[in-house]
Amino acid sequence: MQRRPGEVWFLPPQTEDGGDGKSRRHVLLTSCDEGEGGTVAYASTKTTERAFGASSLFVNPSLSRGSGFTKPTHIYPGRLVLAASRDFLRMTGRLVAELPELRSALMLALGIGTGCARRRAETAASWRGKVVRFSSGFREAVGYSFGIVLTEHRYSAWRRYQIIVPMDDLAMSQPVEGDIPITSGTWFRDVSRTMMGVLLSVSEIQSVFHRDEIESWTGATIDDSALAVLEAAIERTFLV
Repeated sequence: MQRRPGEVWFLPPQTEDGGDGKSRRHVLLTSCDEGEGGTVAYASTKTTERAFGASSLFVNPSLSRGSGFTKPTHIYPGRLVLAASRDFLRMTGRLVAELPELRSALMLALGIGTGCARRRAETAASWRGKVVRFSSGFREAVGYSFGIVLTEHRYSAWRRYQIIVPMDDLAMSQPVEGDIPITSGTWFRDVSRTMMGVLLSVSEIQSVFHRDEIESWTGATIDDSALAVLEAAIERTFLV
């Protein structure tokens, strides 16, 4: 049985430091077969991230019949969670009519088509497009040392939840289906002069909390051609 975008699932508490300590509803954003993991969006009755300018979709259960929510809720597609198959505890409903609006909010959260931070003087504090080094704890958890920040400019400047695509040295990586190898350009040499290419793991796109899981900016920023390839792959992941 295939799991479909828009389904609302309870996920278990997050056990890592700073994680959500209670079981909570999330909204599935990617199609996946039963027994597979997927990417879900965090949902909350609180407006905390909206106060920082985060993109969101508001769901009123009295108007959205069958949504699976029992209280007015904000869905934050800028706070993505990579959920394993075992994390899908119980489905409570599904968003149907709201799905196009949720996908639009996701594209806004990702800043698709808006370029990188260094090319936008008016958003100098933005982190979008920067290659960051993960904290030691997060490196151990995901098996990657670096990631590219894709959060839209305004919200990313607050250093809250950053959407990242994991990245590592192509020579040191074992690609899987959906990974993107990049060998053209010189931008990744700012991470390490020995890098001849990088691997971008689109299937593992997720959000990290800046303060706890990003150690530093490496000094590298993805170039335009690689960003275009990455954005196209992300759109295929969420919109197909």
